[in-house]
Amino acid sequence: MTVDKLNIESIAVIGGGPGGIAATYEFLHTKADGTSTVGGAVPEFKERAFKKIVGFEQKDKLGGTWATSIDKPDVPDDKIWEDEYYKPEVIHPKIETPSDLSEGNTYDKPLVVEGANNNNQWRRSPVYPGLYTNVPRRFLRFSSIKYEPPAKDSSKQIDPLITYQEVGQVLDKFTDDNKLLDYFRLNSQVQDVKKTSDGKWVLTIRETKDGKDHWYIEQFDAVAVASGHYSVPYIPKIEGLSTREPGSFIHAKSFRTVDQFKDQNVIIAGSSLSGVDIAQYLHKVVKSLTFSRTPNKPEIFPWIKEAVESYPNRARINKIDGKTVYFDDGTSQDNVDKIIFATGYHWDYPYLSDQFLKLSNPNGGKDPIGSSRIKGLFWDTININDPTLGFVGVTLSSLQFHTIETSAAVLAGIWSNAKTLPPKEEQRQWEQKRLEETVDSYIFHYYPPPQVKEDYVDKLWTYVPKNRPYLLENEDFGDFDKAIAAAESVFYEVREGKYT
Repeated sequence: MTVDKLNIESIAVIGGGPGGIAATYEFLHTKADGTSTVGGAVPEFKERAFKKIVGFEQKDKLGGTWATSIDKPDVPDDKIWEDEYYKPEVIHPKIETPSDLSEGNTYDKPLVVEGANNNNQWRRSPVYPGLYTNVPRRFLRFSSIKYEPPAKDSSKQIDPLITYQEVGQVLDKFTDDNKLLDYFRLNSQVQDVKKTSDGKWVLTIRETKDGKDHWYIEQFDAVAVASGHYSVPYIPKIEGLSTREPGSFIHAKSFRTVDQFKDQNVIIAGSSLSGVDIAQYLHKVVKSLTFSRTPNKPEIFPWIKEAVESYPNRARINKIDGKTVYFDDGTSQDNVDKIIFATGYHWDYPYLSDQFLKLSNPNGGKDPIGSSRIKGLFWDTININDPTLGFVGVTLSSLQFHTIETSAAVLAGIWSNAKTLPPKEEQRQWEQKRLEETVDSYIFHYYPPPQVKEDYVDKLWTYVPKNRPYLLENEDFGDFDKAIAAAESVFYEVREGKYT
């Protein structure tokens, strides 16, 4: 069976975080003959594989998670908690498209209406003051950026980890050096994505400008979804959550400072990295701190388990009655002043219908949960049913920048016809095999270091454009061991007030 060649000249990139930045750069450096110029100059226009590349970013700047909004966290409307807040379509309601929007409304001739209420759109970053990475600096860059070891500086107690400011600087410099902002439209939210009978993708866009919404429709040959996985918070369905006082519980995404937790009895629901990160800052100021978690849950690193178990542990929250919290094991805790939900995020693509994207439900119930996986993707990157729909950033790994770059390079290779996909049946067999090796949850998408090189990057490299420089050449995976040791050390130093 042969796979038909694709005819792709125009690409929409949804999202301006690391995934969208990497994809746009990759597409710009792919020639019509299927060769790559990554690391060098952008080809002349007539030589490019893709004549039109447009990125859409809902924020007012590029960078995604690392485009910070320190003083302005996302805080949902209180009425959300009286509804089915655990569903992504409720906690992140879709803005209704104007009924009079037509094909005649283009980027140059939009339909202009009063600006919609952007509350609960979750546009802001989860980054808070003091945040540092749990990944070494070597792997927080794209491969075309030369690695620069840190200057010898005794004040760099967190090395080889880096601060959120340093990650942002890497992305800002990369976008500036490569003039990538020229290809993005900011304050532009993709509201809907449909496919026409003649194979075109039709996007409905809402651009917010000067208090007005500018709506328009635009067509593309392919769509690269790069809108990330850390925007729309997942808070589990808990009986009685709405009986809490407004402001007495937040998702970790809305955490910024310890001020509101001073002398309070606090529960952190979830023992993920985000929960442990927050705990180190709360340690000195709270009256008490308790973790609510799945008993005997394995953690990503041994030190995380030890850190969590250095605090009182409770089972998962079962129900709430005001300031009393009841747990799955039948116990309860009174006088709980604050709850922080470090319970992850939804895979949320409200602009895509079930025709193009389906999620698993690991608990077998009807309600969505934060540990779902995206179904129907080949190597987390290509929609098996429609190869003109691609994804960048689905793979979960400490090598996030490099797995992002790998997916972007694969899309460039396939969409330029430099490489071809195996038949759909083989792609489905790959998905089934991966499912048998893992579980029907987000773990399906997870590749730990250093296995991510052999099990993900190297196996996908057969699909990238010709002459594309290999992105893990001479990289030192030993930095991960140093990073784990540094993360553990810094956690206790921050917790005891020795490092701020």
